[in-house]
Amino acid sequence: MKNLARGAAILSFSLIVASCSKKEPTVTEANPSTGEPGTASSDSSSAAAGATDSAGNAKSAPAGGEDNALFVGLSAEDRAKFEAWFKRHNLTSDPAVMDRDDDGDGYSNREEFLADTNPRDAKSLPGVMEAASVKSVNEVTVPMILREVKGSKARVQRTDTGGEEELVSGAQPKGLPYKVIGVKHEVKADKHGVFTDVSNVTLENVGTKETVTLIRDLPARSSETHAVVVGPNGEEKKVHLDETVDIPGMPGRQFKVIELRDDQVLVEEVGTKRALSIPKR
Repeated sequence: MKNLARGAAILSFSLIVASCSKKEPTVTEANPSTGEPGTASSDSSSAAAGATDSAGNAKSAPAGGEDNALFVGLSAEDRAKFEAWFKRHNLTSDPAVMDRDDDGDGYSNREEFLADTNPRDAKSLPGVMEAASVKSVNEVTVPMILREVKGSKARVQRTDTGGEEELVSGAQPKGLPYKVIGVKHEVKADKHGVFTDVSNVTLENVGTKETVTLIRDLPARSSETHAVVVGPNGEEKKVHLDETVDIPGMPGRQFKVIELRDDQVLVEEVGTKRALSIPKR
C-alpha cells in the first residue's frame, strides 16, 4: 500500500474519474475571415491550444499523455503512479473500465484502485491489508470466573487452582496482580419479561492499571492477549488490543488495534480512520 500522502492524490483522482464522462456542448460561431458559420470543438487539447494565461499569452497544449481526462491536474509523479497501476493490471485508463468489476468480487475497478488491491483477483478485496499478515493470536484469560454476587460479596472460581474464593471491594485475589475495585449485583429484565443476572466484578491490574470486568459464568480476556503480525519485510511484531502500533515494513503509517480474532486482526489507520483487516495466512 501507498503512504498517507497518497490520499489527497487519490481523492483528486476520484473526482476526476467521476466528472470525466461529462461532455461540453458543441458551440457554433462565425469564422472571422469568411463570415461563415464555424464549429468550436470541445476537445480538451484544442481548448488548451487556444487558451491564454492571465497576461494574454497563449498556453501550449499538454504534452505526452497529459490530455487524458483522468490525469488532468495531477503531478507528473502521481500520473506516473496511476499509469503504472493500470499497466500492472493490464487495464486501460478509461472511465468505462473503472466502472467494471473484472474479477467479479463485488467491487468496481475504481474501488480496487482506491484500495490498491488487484482488480483481477477475486480474493484481493478492498478493506483487507494485503501487505501484512497475522502469524498467531494468543488468547490469555484472567484465571477467575465469576459465579455469584450476593450483596457486596462475590464468589469466583479459580481456573488456575480449581478452588473458589470470596472477593469484596478492595481485596486482592491470591497470587494475581489484580485489585477488586467494584462489586455489583444486578438483575435485568428483557422486553419479554425474562430476568437475567448481569452482576459483575471490576478488577484493576495494579501494574498496568488495565481494568477487567468479570461477567457471571464468562471468561474475561487479559491484557496479555496479543497477536503476532508479520510486515511486508518479513519482520514480526507483537500487538495488543487498543494500542497504536507501527507495522514493520510500512513506514509513515500507524494503526490502532480495535479487535483480535482467531483468524484476523482488525485495525483502524490513524489519520484516515479507515478500517482494515489483517488476515491470518
